Amino acid sequence: MGADIVVNEGTPSAEWMQSNYRQWEPIGMTGYDGSKHATMTEFAGTFDGDMHTISGVYYVTDIRYGGLFVGTATTATIKNLKLENSYFKENFAGYSYFGGLVGSTKGTIDTIYADITVDANSSAVGGIIGGFRASGCKVNDCWFAGTVTNINAGRQIHGGVAGYAYGATATIANCLNTGTISTNATGANWIGGIIGGPESSTVTIENCLNVGLIQQTANHTANFGPIYGHYAGTAPTLK
Repeated sequence: MGADIVVNEGTPSAEWMQSNYRQWEPIGMTGYDGSKHATMTEFAGTFDGDMHTISGVYYVTDIRYGGLFVGTATTATIKNLKLENSYFKENFAGYSYFGGLVGSTKGTIDTIYADITVDANSSAVGGIIGGFRASGCKVNDCWFAGTVTNINAGRQIHGGVAGYAYGATATIANCLNTGTISTNATGANWIGGIIGGPESSTVTIENCLNVGLIQQTANHTANFGPIYGHYAGTAPTLK
């Protein structure tokens, strides 16, 4: 990027859809099938924001998977980007990967700042990354300062930096959450400041900090943690 990009002016809100604001089309999305599952061409190159800011992004959908990028390949790197004053909402009630920056990643995410709203009805939700989907995923120097909310009645797996890791290996290093991660869902929730659920995966979390608010407003016992919410299978390695 050679300059900041403002997609829409004003304060992000649900009312944007009723105005003349432009709806974002996730990078790499080619359509969706009959079950509302996104079809995509995974971004496979390098996106360098050069520390510029993308703001005013508005994306409301009922399709599974989504974010600024819908998905990235193992060869992909997204780095040096600020994402601010933006609104991402997914109305798909079920299993999905949904994040502010990228829905599902198989590659590297490096030096990202996100102060945005991510509001989802799906199961795997992250302020920056919805979920990891391959071996060797890397996240470094990322800071989430916005809000993640989730209202799905089923199992909720969401976190400030990332939502879910299943059958993947990932290293999350030097990351910070100062945002608010909350749900009023009544399912078996896994909620973490850095990652919600490193389930059945090998995840290393190194030199990460959460000072944000993590809360559940519904009357249900949930698995909360300042770093991760819960795991099934292999416990994450903390350093």
